[in-house]
Amino acid sequence: EARQGTAKAILVWNLARLTRADELDDLLLRKELREMRMPLIVASTGRDFTSEDEGDELLSSVERWANRQERRKIIRDSSAGKRRNVANGRYGGGVVDFGLQVNPVTKHWEIRENEAQWVRQVFNWTTEDEDLGGDAIANRLNSLEIRSKRGGRWSGDQVRAMLSNSSYMGEKQWGKRNKSAVQGEILIQRPPAIVPVEQWHAAQEAIRRRQKFKGP
Repeated sequence: EARQGTAKAILVWNLARLTRADELDDLLLRKELREMRMPLIVASTGRDFTSEDEGDELLSSVERWANRQERRKIIRDSSAGKRRNVANGRYGGGVVDFGLQVNPVTKHWEIRENEAQWVRQVFNWTTEDEDLGGDAIANRLNSLEIRSKRGGRWSGDQVRAMLSNSSYMGEKQWGKRNKSAVQGEILIQRPPAIVPVEQWHAAQEAIRRRQKFKGP
């Protein structure tokens, strides 16, 4: 609306939303607003972000710097909290796999039995009949009208991802893709195992044999 000329001023409570950008972006925004003669009033301080008064510019710069520091602290504290949760056996963020759920009160992992029974069945099919690949198992699940975690139909790739997922034997790596992890840090979460460790490894061996002789 400011660019279209339909607004007379912009009102924000504080500059926290603006401080997500870097200093150059702040300068460019101020320049653009000044060229449009569009005041940006900060309600919490009563100052105009576009003011050319040197004192106001200095105070705005200090406020933005303080907001950036506070935001970094919040992110650090949040990251540390997630790492503590993982170390203490609680959910630390990320994908909740089919067959598992997170207790909303304790944040501990739990088995979602109505889904877990099909995880066990997929592993049983794989270890009992090596002629069944991921595509064939997906077809079975779809013919039985079993829905995926997102409520859709199963694909062979989803089945193969399930079979290679160590979460199902009670070992979930945390830190590879999680932004809360320290770089290079890998923690092991221990969700309840849906299939025995021996069966999980037997499924990996069955998949390797099938890939060697018959393809995916």
